Amino acid sequence: MKSVEEMHYLAYYDKLTNLPNRILFNDRAELALKNAKRENNTYCILFLDLDEFKIVNDTLGHNAGDKFLKIISKRLIESVREGDTISHWGGDEFTILSKISDIKDCEKLCERILENTNKNTVINKQKINCSVSIGAATFPQDGKTIETLIQKADMAMYLSKTHGKNTFTIYNNKLNE
Repeated sequence: MKSVEEMHYLAYYDKLTNLPNRILFNDRAELALKNAKRENNTYCILFLDLDEFKIVNDTLGHNAGDKFLKIISKRLIESVREGDTISHWGGDEFTILSKISDIKDCEKLCERILENTNKNTVINKQKINCSVSIGAATFPQDGKTIETLIQKADMAMYLSKTHGKNTFTIYNNKLNE
């Protein structure tokens, strides 16, 4: 029989990356936004998607893909500040919740992530070039709920993909057009 700790871990963490899963991310984000409303804080939500990850899985196999996801997870942890929440959203997607003082904070975080994730990676003696596309949305400007913020960050991420990948886009109302 599994211990309570094991069951908690399996329910709230991704086994592959050891990062919080979508459920725990949403719980932490809900709590953060409730506090943010009271304390007048600003947060950004980032939605990240690995560029060309399918090629890694297709050419090197899923074990190599799993190793690569673990490496990227560590690089994301190195990119954020203590207190930020990173989750493995699923597949090759990640989310990050970060308290910011202004939009420049969000831009700096995105730049750090791009720099850290774009380092040379070698798995099974194969060099892997796989960058990341990032979309960001801010609370309270872009939305008051996690669902809305994730949706807008996801929309911004797709714009990053169409702009050549390996970049970030911060949501604004013009994106809806």
